[in-house]
Amino acid sequence: MKKISFILTMIFALALTACGSTSTETSTLTADYENAISVQLQLSAGTFSLEGTDLAVDAAQAADLTPLWQVLNSLNESDAAAPEEIDALVSQIQETMTSEQIEAIAAMQLTMEEMGTIMQEYGLTSGMGTGETPPEGFVPGSGRDSDVPGMSSGGGGGGGDTTGMTPEQIEAAQAEREESGASDMINSRLATAVVDGLITLLESTLNDN
Repeated sequence: MKKISFILTMIFALALTACGSTSTETSTLTADYENAISVQLQLSAGTFSLEGTDLAVDAAQAADLTPLWQVLNSLNESDAAAPEEIDALVSQIQETMTSEQIEAIAAMQLTMEEMGTIMQEYGLTSGMGTGETPPEGFVPGSGRDSDVPGMSSGGGGGGGDTTGMTPEQIEAAQAEREESGASDMINSRLATAVVDGLITLLESTLNDN
């Protein structure tokens, strides 16, 4: 609980700092294209892709972004973090970047394949096994927000036809629910791996200046 309280304090402090600064309105990322990865992964992987361009994060931005990504990584690793906390911090990271940077990342329309390429290029490992890339066909970010059919309010297993579903439909729903749980775990590992690498990149940008 002390760790979560500290994280929440950090979020409020960073939010107050952002409110007190003058910033231009920025564009926002969405995941409404085919095979889109989550906005958080678009931001982290997209920031890597900006390296070597005139839109790369500079030292001044790195100083503002590093603590935000550090807090976000703590939330990603916490079982007690609420999705609203993570979404709010992702929004704040977008607001800290320029409109041109966000628009450039949005234009990339990053998918799992491109993210895997970025992870390999920068030597990022997800801890999922032997390879750096996620399984083929998996779309990062889909687990947390997906609607799982067959979830009933009465929990537990067995009897009573309270769902109006056939045994075959119930079995399929249970399989999908288990798959969604696995997706959540993979999402978390992917997010942590990419953000860990991004924090290292941002810190090196600070140290180079």
